[in-house]
Amino acid sequence: RHLYEQHITRPRTTGGVRPSTRKRYRTVFDKFLEFSAKQRVENWNSVDDRLLTAYATYLEKKGYAGKTLMNELVTLKQTHKWLLQERHLQGVEPLGLKIPKVESQRAYCWRTEEVNAILDSCRGRSDLLWLYHTLVALVYTGLRIAELASLRWSDLDLNGGNLSLSDESGKNARDGKRRELKSGR
Repeated sequence: RHLYEQHITRPRTTGGVRPSTRKRYRTVFDKFLEFSAKQRVENWNSVDDRLLTAYATYLEKKGYAGKTLMNELVTLKQTHKWLLQERHLQGVEPLGLKIPKVESQRAYCWRTEEVNAILDSCRGRSDLLWLYHTLVALVYTGLRIAELASLRWSDLDLNGGNLSLSDESGKNARDGKRRELKSGR
């Protein structure tokens, strides 16, 4: 675990991951290592398809969603693969467990009358006028809140009526503030 966590903390430009991803991996490892200890598995050399299947069953019985199971298993498989590639595991075959992609539940899409009711409610209160303006920008652009908050004049093409965002997480920012988009693109 320590070796892999050290590996993923390298700079983004060399394949490292975002802090939010590292945090998610930490919770995966915490749960998996607790489960593994109960199974008397003490090292990554003993992690196999059978153990991962048992872990998935354990998580499913605890009520975790299919997408969570898939994300956890993929994280564990990629960790195992990296440990093998870097020769940290001895006498171990690559994992062969197939993990089918799981369709997640679609995000709720607000109906026009619901959006209008929210906007009307905010517009009618002087203390929520700031929220009204924020919501109008989000509704009409499709931006996420962090993207809206990090907008710059250079993102706007007022003549063409366009708004352009770019992920800067792999670049050195002049002002030290690198914008990150959820997709990384």
